[in-house]
Amino acid sequence: MVSRLAAHFSNDPRMQFVVATDGVGWQVLNEEIAKRQLHNILLLPLQPFEIFPQVLASADILLVLLEKDAGIFSVPSKVWSGYCASKPTLLAAPQDNLAAKVTCRINAGVVVSPDDFKGAVTEITVLAADDERRILMGKNAREFAEKEFPIGRVADKFEQVFDETLSPEKFNS
Repeated sequence: MVSRLAAHFSNDPRMQFVVATDGVGWQVLNEEIAKRQLHNILLLPLQPFEIFPQVLASADILLVLLEKDAGIFSVPSKVWSGYCASKPTLLAAPQDNLAAKVTCRINAGVVVSPDDFKGAVTEITVLAADDERRILMGKNAREFAEKEFPIGRVADKFEQVFDETLSPEKFNS
């Protein structure tokens, strides 16, 4: 979908697609860029964890793609990372997916079906034209992340799991 979207918006100088990936995804997209001569896609290798927040912060809209067969509870970390970055998300995912439901419920972005190219074009166009809406969605996303993922509570939960999993009683029984 990324190469199709880039091709659609190729004459709009405001539209630049930045993709950080590796492996097969990188190869396929690189071939599409060459074949379609897409000058509005910047293809990067996966970026170091240390600068990942800055990478996300550079976006106006985060495009997240989930396959049609993604489970209803599948939530890639890139969705939550986008929330932490205070960015609105265009999520191409099944409507019954948990990330899709949360994104709509908290008004952190918009959701289209993974095969709804026209819907994605429409939503990008609408979001690109509405600075206030993008800012509000980013704010909603960040507030959700701060409420649901406070680092102290998350760290306590990890410690609890480690303590229970690695307790001497488990190894001595």
